[in-house]
Amino acid sequence: ACEDWREPDTFLVNGKAFPLAEGLTIPEGELARVRVTNVGYHLHSMHLHGMSFLVLAKDGYDLAAPYQGDTLAVAPRERYDLLIRGRDGDFPFHDHIVSNVVNRGIYPGGMHIMISGGPARSATDSPLSVYAGREVKPERMADAASPSSPAPAPAANEAS
Repeated sequence: ACEDWREPDTFLVNGKAFPLAEGLTIPEGELARVRVTNVGYHLHSMHLHGMSFLVLAKDGYDLAAPYQGDTLAVAPRERYDLLIRGRDGDFPFHDHIVSNVVNRGIYPGGMHIMISGGPARSATDSPLSVYAGREVKPERMADAASPSSPAPAPAANEAS
């Protein structure tokens, strides 16, 4: 438990911590306007894997020059409107400040959601499935998820 209320140890997205926080579904090719609001008193550095977003507005005012990014520093009481185009796959959208993506010291947790688009696609544009960092053919999906199948090799840590 948190000893000092000024040093919280659980962070929330829409009132829930990961893995209970609901993700977003943005179908491949479609656009979604996403509002990010910091109602706390800690800085949050929100990062989107696998794609970028367009920052359209800050604190309710349209920006004269919208800008593109994949990480956004959100100070206390700030709010931003982002434009995100859906794409194939599932991508984490989380705080890059490590202490904010844990629940009572357990990672992953806290400020982390998934943004899902269409099914992941191979270089030849055919749908593929990925399990623990490796491609799995659709007819083998049941085998990959089965507890009796051998554990996949650990994926290398992603630097972002």
